[in-house]
Amino acid sequence: MTSHAHRAVLLVLAATLGLTGCATGAVNAGGTSVDGAIMTTAQPVTSDCGGVRVIVDFGLLDTRAVNACVTVSQATPAREVLASAGVTLQGTDAYGDAVVCRVNDLPDATTPVNVDGHDPFVETCASMPPEFAYWALWVKQGTPDWGYAMVGVGDLELNPGESIGLVFTTGTATPTPS
Repeated sequence: MTSHAHRAVLLVLAATLGLTGCATGAVNAGGTSVDGAIMTTAQPVTSDCGGVRVIVDFGLLDTRAVNACVTVSQATPAREVLASAGVTLQGTDAYGDAVVCRVNDLPDATTPVNVDGHDPFVETCASMPPEFAYWALWVKQGTPDWGYAMVGVGDLELNPGESIGLVFTTGTATPTPS
């Protein structure tokens, strides 16, 4: 991880530790979240997204990327937006959802991850992932450029027109969602 990327991860961690609990991301059967935000089934993105754009790049985990638009009418917890796009998350034992460990069960708890230049490892989700293989959480909020999220998923809220991205980052480069 570059020193910039490492600092960003530490800033996110510092900003979210000690905050109360995790968001559950509960959405009732009618498509309305428990806090009242109107949500619909995510649609594949074919043009501009009037809701929240969700992008997940699994990188070397070799799974189909997610590129969806989730309709929201007001500020909505990121966990709810991701769940509406069919994206599930798992945090770490030590840091909860301040650090994303798995997205849609990847990397899984039994298959070694092979990153060039490093010994294969199995992600346990006990603490911080290794700096050469981790999920980077990106947002576009009021700017056309991607930036590291400064809070964890449980504390992040997204408004219509914003974007959230998760990229499984390996090596020293931290690519933005595409």
